[in-house]
Amino acid sequence: MLNGKEISWDEARDVVSEKLAAAGSKVAVISGDQSGTVNEVFSALLADKGSDAFYSMPCDMQAADKAWTGLMGGSGQIGYDLENADMVLLAGADALESWGPTVANMKAFAANESGKFVFAGPMQTKTASVNIQVGARPGRRHGCLHPGYLLLCVAGRQVRARSRL
Repeated sequence: MLNGKEISWDEARDVVSEKLAAAGSKVAVISGDQSGTVNEVFSALLADKGSDAFYSMPCDMQAADKAWTGLMGGSGQIGYDLENADMVLLAGADALESWGPTVANMKAFAANESGKFVFAGPMQTKTASVNIQVGARPGRRHGCLHPGYLLLCVAGRQVRARSRL
């Protein structure tokens, strides 16, 4: 639609082309896609216009990427080997519904026949259907285990195990 009227695809292409030509190097793209190939198309479009104004919407992967490439000196994109893990602790991470690539996570859980998956979260979800669910209620101090407390217990155990080496 343009000014309340339906237009053809050819007319839409012409309008967009005119607007891009008029904007020149002042064109910018803000993408919500963190790793898709459409970002390559947008980057090529911007390069053609003489712009390097490509931005990504903030997300949890940016913090993980900064930790991996900055603090840990890694390279490439972070991935998790859920298919071959001995144990996966999901402390509030809703891996089968909203955390990361959910379809890939579901396939990984299905492919891992010998691993244990532990979910500590406040709701009964698909993710909570893993091997073990630990009831956890955010903000509660009594009655149910808080996910943060669970992580502190795991970290403490790891520190004690390493100090014995």
